[in-house]
Amino acid sequence: TALDATTVLGALVALGAAAVARIGVLHRSWPATWGGAGALVGVAAAFLTALPTGGGGPTVWSFVGLATVGVAAGFAAQPLRAGALRTVCTLALLVALGLLGHALGAPTLTRGAFFVVLAAGVGVALLLQHVAGRPPHSPWSGATRWMGVVAAVVGVLHGWGPGADEVLLVPAFVAGAVLVVALGVVHDRVVLQAAGPLLACVAWVLGAGQLGRDAAPWYTVPVGLALLSVVSLWRADRRRRARRPGSGPLVVTELVGVVFVVGASFVLAVTGAPGHAAAAAVLGLLVVAWGVLTRVRRRVATGVVVLLAAVVLLVVVPLVELLPSWGGAGTWLAVAGAGLVAVLAATFLERGRAAVSGRWSVWKERTGDWE
Repeated sequence: TALDATTVLGALVALGAAAVARIGVLHRSWPATWGGAGALVGVAAAFLTALPTGGGGPTVWSFVGLATVGVAAGFAAQPLRAGALRTVCTLALLVALGLLGHALGAPTLTRGAFFVVLAAGVGVALLLQHVAGRPPHSPWSGATRWMGVVAAVVGVLHGWGPGADEVLLVPAFVAGAVLVVALGVVHDRVVLQAAGPLLACVAWVLGAGQLGRDAAPWYTVPVGLALLSVVSLWRADRRRRARRPGSGPLVVTELVGVVFVVGASFVLAVTGAPGHAAAAAVLGLLVVAWGVLTRVRRRVATGVVVLLAAVVLLVVVPLVELLPSWGGAGTWLAVAGAGLVAVLAATFLERGRAAVSGRWSVWKERTGDWE
């Protein structure tokens, strides 16, 4: 069609201008002007073709034109001393590949999967480059990162929107998490590093919903773990900046994260599923171990409180459920048992006070250098 011909012609003009710029026979203002004009004409014609009111949808020639524009921008970046053209190159190639998928009639799942894999690949490549000790800044580094970001967004859009395939949402958010963490590590930005666990949490919640998981812990535990991961990254950043890691907002966020991790188990244990108290006890032990490994007394104390509360629920909830079957006699037995427990507690309280005080002194001495 005429639009396809215009797309290819404009792209060829841009490519010829890039070749002239590389040869250097003319002042760079000439290829910049003519190449820019050709690229604009080619891109505009390609998008008009993609519109339903234009050429009836993208064609292979739309791909050829946009890909040629991208190659031209990449060739012209160095002689024209315009680093932004490298970003134009990568984005034009991305759009061209998207139009090619439409032109060939590829399903949404296939097109979206390509962008998801591309975003994850960029993230992994950035991490490998960082581990290898290579400098993060190179002529094409910014363009590559923008390509990954745009690919991740396009992958999410392929799973979320009209005519989208929801299967793509989980891998798209996972790829976004990998890419964001990689960008945070490479650029040493704790905000980006902390966004990674949050995106991974979103992926988990979406996946649990797609699998039909209705139990609250499937949703609350990942949220709590994401918050605790953010806290750990935040504390590491504060230590690196020689600042106190145990600030007020950090402590509050950490406690909120622990509540999210164990809260649902306690609620389910009280509302008729006492077995979840055992799960809460296990989570409490894990919090204690986390506090010991990280040498933070607050975490150990939090884990002990969770563990003791879970043990109480394991004992009390089954007894409460048995009371209706016992009738009035069961109530009096429960009162008598509570009185006996109170008498025994009062008897051993004074004896245990000295032992507890001694153990507490030993504990404070051994953890004197802990937070």
